[in-house]
Amino acid sequence: MAGANRKNTVVPGAESESFSLFWLDTEVNTADHNQKTQTLLRAMVNNLQTFDNLSECQKNIQSFDEKERLILIVSGKLGREIVPQVHNLRKLSSIYVYCMNKESNREWSQDFSKVKDVIVEQKVLLTRIKSDKKKRVEKKESISYNIYSITDRTDPSTIGLQNQFIHSLVITNMLLQLTPIPNEKQKLVAICKKDYTGDTNQLQAIREFNDEYTTSDQVLSWYTRDSFLYRMLNKALCQQDLNQLILFRMIISDMHYQLKQNTCELSVPVYYGQVMNSGEVKDLQNQANNFMSMKSFLWANTNKNKVLKNLHQRMIYPDDCHVLFTINVDSNSKRFADISKSNSFIDQGEILFMIGTIFRIVSVTAVGKDDLKVEMKLCNGDEHELRPVFEYMKNENEDNKIDLYTFGNKLRQLGKYALAEKVYLLSVNELSSNDPLRSDIYCALGAVNKEIGDHDASLKWFKQSLESKKKTNPSDLISIGSLYNCIGESHWSIGNDEEALKCFKKAVEQFQKAHAEDHSHMADFYSNIGSYYKRKQKYETALEFYQKALNIDRWQSCDDRLTVAKSHNEIGIVYSILKDYNRAIEHYQLSITIKLRILSPEHLSLGNSYKNIGYAYAHKGDLKQALKYYQQASTIFHRALPPGHKDLKDINLDIQKILKQL
Repeated sequence: MAGANRKNTVVPGAESESFSLFWLDTEVNTADHNQKTQTLLRAMVNNLQTFDNLSECQKNIQSFDEKERLILIVSGKLGREIVPQVHNLRKLSSIYVYCMNKESNREWSQDFSKVKDVIVEQKVLLTRIKSDKKKRVEKKESISYNIYSITDRTDPSTIGLQNQFIHSLVITNMLLQLTPIPNEKQKLVAICKKDYTGDTNQLQAIREFNDEYTTSDQVLSWYTRDSFLYRMLNKALCQQDLNQLILFRMIISDMHYQLKQNTCELSVPVYYGQVMNSGEVKDLQNQANNFMSMKSFLWANTNKNKVLKNLHQRMIYPDDCHVLFTINVDSNSKRFADISKSNSFIDQGEILFMIGTIFRIVSVTAVGKDDLKVEMKLCNGDEHELRPVFEYMKNENEDNKIDLYTFGNKLRQLGKYALAEKVYLLSVNELSSNDPLRSDIYCALGAVNKEIGDHDASLKWFKQSLESKKKTNPSDLISIGSLYNCIGESHWSIGNDEEALKCFKKAVEQFQKAHAEDHSHMADFYSNIGSYYKRKQKYETALEFYQKALNIDRWQSCDDRLTVAKSHNEIGIVYSILKDYNRAIEHYQLSITIKLRILSPEHLSLGNSYKNIGYAYAHKGDLKQALKYYQQASTIFHRALPPGHKDLKDINLDIQKILKQL
């Protein structure tokens, strides 16, 4: 017996093209013809795993990710044993029996619908796998979008969805505004080579891209090729992977420019087909009259019959549905182009829409059992329901171009801390040692580390910022005072209470020297001093300083400032300590409302507020409300904090306590 011999070849490009193939045969790794077939399969499939032992193969199938799909090639003998055991697994999409005796194996395999073919020739096997891969890619590369609802905008969960819609558009615009990054093409090529290590075909394409891509008029021909660039960019866009998207800044910018240059006039609708599961369909059916923005580039075609034919040829599962999107367009828009006119290899009537394109969903109609028709209209910016969106985007993107430092600031505001830190470090490396901007970037790095809870690192960066500021601009008392406050907050988080109070008082002194007693930042300082007295259990004094902070903000008409949210949150904590839970909840709600208006729905600060209000409800005895807010806090903590973080453990314990009482 050959034993549990298994060979696993996973080309790293599999991270960009989720497609896996298992091959079970007792001679899969020993017979010459099977080894040659393996070589050919690896040229077209990124993830190929071979097994000569049935139990080992079955074990790996069972542990395979439920969210992904798997194709199994199996010999006739082992197929008789393993197919009945794994056939009903959803993760297994297709089975091919690769054998010497077609007739005898066809007889037993007819009872299993996932057995797509019984094959004896290598050429036929390769053709079927290639075709199956194409269908899987079509299914995988479906459109990804955000929804903007025109109703229930006051509901916190709806506000979160609205923010996702807006933030996605803002990030897209920021990428388009971002000035060229030094050596960005070389950095893109390097990461592509790493991602496709071992894939000779794609590595050759990457070399060609590096040698030949010099001007933006080449971008459409590269994007429409079946190559690394299309796959990596589309995945990064759909998943909103900002680490990757920054590397693709040049490509996205060139695509945007070429679509504007090649804008066409259309007098007919365009069509797009997609296979969607029942959950996606149900959600889509509730979105009539709402707005949809594309997170990726959208392909469409003027030929409805062609789109329908391709749609119904796609692989579907029992709970899937064929969805036909009909898009009515405004010829004055510069968000799309007929790319078939600039590329002879593209089918006639192929229309490409820019990422961030917004459509109104006019209607969603069921057509038969497995079909859905969605009618949409391309928005032109005049829709009054979208005025808040465009106003926000205008304020966020008022400059034509932004540098890395500004980009980092906007990412930090959206709660993308890890990426913001990376952008800040890239930015500071471009500056001379005596550049005044260094102090600002050091301060931003301190703020990022503060947000993720690394207070030792934040203290280091804030001190470095203060030192730089005193050297380059010692008369800037406002900035120096603010930095003392930042340093004090880091000391406070570490537990150095007395050092923190000294810094808070120094901050107040600097502002008083600058005759800025009513400056909005003074509210921050007073709030922090209030927190000191709260920790020392001098609650009346604490409330006095918190009220001073709120009075300054009200005098400055800053009701939407984060410091107001912070003060309300801190007052809520004091009232919780005093067991006045109704007043605590009132102030927590005010804090959350402000944060939802100005922060990302995944911002860590919101998670802390949800936890606090959950605590108040729990001690008030309203366990259902407590569980609701604890779960919202848990969702944010799991996304924003590293595994094993104390706050994650604490919130899990809080939820378990509530569940035991319900």
